[in-house]
Amino acid sequence: MTDKDKKLAKFLGSFAHTKNMPAEKKEICFLGRSNSGKSSLVSALFQNPSIVKKSARPGSTQVVNIYEYADIYLADLPGFGYAKVSRNIREKMSEMIFDYIAHRENLAAAFLLLDCKRDVGQEEEYIRNLFSDRRVPVQLVLTKTDRLNRKEKEQMKKKFSNYEKMFHNIIFTSAKKNQQIEFIINFINSL
Repeated sequence: MTDKDKKLAKFLGSFAHTKNMPAEKKEICFLGRSNSGKSSLVSALFQNPSIVKKSARPGSTQVVNIYEYADIYLADLPGFGYAKVSRNIREKMSEMIFDYIAHRENLAAAFLLLDCKRDVGQEEEYIRNLFSDRRVPVQLVLTKTDRLNRKEKEQMKKKFSNYEKMFHNIIFTSAKKNQQIEFIINFINSL
C-alpha cells in the first residue's frame, strides 16, 4: 500500500448480512479467534487507527466491518471461539462467518490470525478447509510475536513449520511493532 493508498483508506460500514455488502471490488478478509488481534492488525496496515473499529474487549466485532483502499475491499470478520458474549450471539457470529465464506464471490484471499502462543486447533483447520474448498488462498498470521523472546520465537517457528503445506504462507507479525506488516501489504498488492 502506498502513502497515497493509506490516505484513501476508508471505512465503508458494518454489515450483518453478505447480501448488503459492497461487491464491486476484489476482497481480502481477516478472521481469527476473538482475542487474535484482527482489528489491531488492520489498523497497522492502514497506519490510520482512527478509521478502524476496535475495542480492548475480545468479541466486540459482531458484524463484518468493510474497509476500502486502493482497488480492494478489506473485511474484518467477527472473532470465533472465546468471547464474553452470550451463546446466542456467538452462534450468530459463527453463522455470519460461514455465510461470508460461502457467498463472497469477490473473495481473493484470507488471513487467518492466531495468537502466537496458541496452536492451530480444529476450528482453524475447519475454517481453512472451507476457504480451500472455494480455492481461496489462506495465510496463517501468527500475531503478538513481540511478546516472545528470541528462544521462544525460534521454538515457535519450528513448531509452525509443520503447517507449511496447509497454508499459502505463514506470517509472524506484531501489529504493535509493525513486524511483517510490509510483507502483508506486498501480498495484498500482488493480488
